[in-house]
Amino acid sequence: MARTAGSALPAEVRIFAIQQLGGAGSPEAIAALLLALLDTDGEVVAAAVAALPDTDDSTALDALRRATEHPDPKVSAAAKARLEQLD
Repeated sequence: MARTAGSALPAEVRIFAIQQLGGAGSPEAIAALLLALLDTDGEVVAAAVAALPDTDDSTALDALRRATEHPDPKVSAAAKARLEQLD
């Protein structure tokens, strides 16, 4: 899901896929959402933050904590808000 050099998928398509994965809640979906947190587009990363389901998975929580330091203020704010929801 992370955008790499040569990826032809526009951000809108990646965001749509993220939104669909958010409802799945499966370990595979969560893994894909965690990869989306590495995307180069802040809007995509913010969508992945919002789509992560309620979880006590330490990997997901660590990724959200790291996202609070993201250089894009939309991403860091979304990550902080999501962590507050999970508390």
